[in-house]
Amino acid sequence: MFFPGTTIKLFEYKSNKLGAPVYLTILSFTYLLTVIGVVYIKTLELFLLS
Repeated sequence: MFFPGTTIKLFEYKSNKLGAPVYLTILSFTYLLTVIGVVYIKTLELFLLS
């Protein structure tokens, strides 16, 4: 089981080794989209249930 922080640290390490922080950028962007998506769905559920 990976926690977001652990995953980011892992990608940071890989990025530094490869000299390409692109992976970290993609990961952060995907993580951000996922969080926004979850919040959006939860908000929709709240409105539909009420």
